[in-house]
Parts: sequence; structure tokens; C-alpha cells
Amino acid sequence: LLPVKIVDGVAAFDAAGNALRRFQKSSAECYEMQREGMRLRKERKENPESIDFIKHNAVTQSGNDAGKLFNLLFITIYARWWAPVTVYFFPDMLPSPFESEDQRVKRMNRLLDQRRKAVMQAVSENEALSGVAAQALRAPSKQKALDRIVFASRKVYDDSSLKQLPNPVFFATSRVFEGPYRILPKYFHVRAIRAGVRKIAEADETLRRSDLHSLPNRLLETACLDRAVPISESKSNMISGLNEWLALTQKFDVQHDKLSFECTKARLGLLALNTASTCRKNDKAFIALYGKNTF
Repeated sequence: LLPVKIVDGVAAFDAAGNALRRFQKSSAECYEMQREGMRLRKERKENPESIDFIKHNAVTQSGNDAGKLFNLLFITIYARWWAPVTVYFFPDMLPSPFESEDQRVKRMNRLLDQRRKAVMQAVSENEALSGVAAQALRAPSKQKALDRIVFASRKVYDDSSLKQLPNPVFFATSRVFEGPYRILPKYFHVRAIRAGVRKIAEADETLRRSDLHSLPNRLLETACLDRAVPISESKSNMISGLNEWLALTQKFDVQHDKLSFECTKARLGLLALNTASTCRKNDKAFIALYGKNTF
């Protein structure tokens, strides 16, 4: 039994050593990302046109990681015994350098599933929305479908306030952007939706300044995930989906301010269309209601 115990002890020691080395490497990456993020923020302030999608993503990611680090520090100081348990059950609390590839894939799949459920719930709970969805999804092209959604919203909602949206649509939209719990006041949901739309609109500008073919697959997947564009093993398919998104949203950005309510409705409508297109490929109940994809 003694040799077996020695072997087990050596294996445990090696595992602990590997974990410490990964922690050291991830910590160093996190520190470098924060330094690079600070430098790029200064560059963006001096020359906004120089920021492409790679730089924009670095700034955004460093900001997200800084928030996560602050939350971890708060838990460690005021509830240090709960910190390991919290990180174990909520690995998304860790900064991005600590995220493994398996965790990244799980996070992406969870967000995609959350969006599909939000769209299905919104359509099933509101008869008028179901009718608009049926008209849009029977359009011959995505451009026509988006025009129908925006036109329908103009007929019903003349107030440029997200609170005027029907409750199923409003809370489903908040859920898409990982908003707060439904029981909280609408004010917090509106903040989550506006922040999510603003993030996409700002990233769209940097995507238009970037050579999409030169972007690594990981960044293309991030851009596709934010816009509900299908993530594919084919790089050309993802680039084609992003180009379609940029072309459709540019029409509204040129006519209105990119953060106006009109542009917000266009981006939300396009997000719903892209999510619905995925549902029409995989969800039998959705196919039975709205048919198969025409675009």
C-alpha cells in the first residue's frame, strides 16, 4: 500500500503545482490586460478613429474584468469563507484569463439557450406580437422582415420609451441582455437593455473599421454571439452574417443617431430575427408556428 500512497501523493502534488502555475499565468495575463486597457482608453480619447474591433474588445474586456476583480475583492474581505464556494458555483465571476475553453463554450451555449427561451416566451405570451412575428418571418428577406418589425412598432408605440413595450417583450429583452430579476422595478431592466444596445452599437462602429477576415475565430465568435449571428466552424459564414448585420443596421445609423430609439428598435428587432432564425432550424414547435427559414 505504501507505493500506492506515494504515487497518489506525487500526483496530488503535481496537480497542485499545475493549478498554481495556471493561476500565476492567468494573474499575469489579467494584469497585462488591465495595463493594455488603460493605454487603449487613452488612445481612444485622443483618436477614436484608430480603435478597431480588436482594440475595442480589449478595452471592453478589461473593464468587465476590473468589475469582476472588484466583486471578488469585496467577497474576499467581507465574506472570505464564502469566496471559494462562490467561485466554484459561479465561475463566471472570475476574470476572462481564468476562464477555460470548456467554460467559455458553456457560457456561450447558456446565453444562446436563454435568448431562444426569451423569444419563445415573448411570442407565446402576446397575441399581437405573435402576429407581427408571423408577418416578419414570412418575409422574403431579412431586410423586409426588419422593416415590417420597425413599421409595426411605429404604429403601436409613438413614445420613445422602452417601458412602453409590452411586458412579455420588455422582460424578454432584458433577459437577452442578462438583466436583473423580473421582480425588480423596470428602471433596472431599462438600464440593462440600454447598456446592452449601446455596447453593440459602439462595437458596430469598430467592426466597420476592421478587416473581418483578419480577426481571430475567438473574436468573430464573440461578435456573432453579441448579435445572435449563428456561430459556425466556417469563418466565412460568420463573416457573412456579421456583414449582413452591419449593412442592415447602417441604414438606420445613417438616418438617425445610433443611440436613438429608432436605432435601438432596429437592433432589438434584428436580434430577435437572428434568434428566431435559429429557433426555426432547431425548434419543432417554432417551425410548426412560423415555418422554415426563408432567409
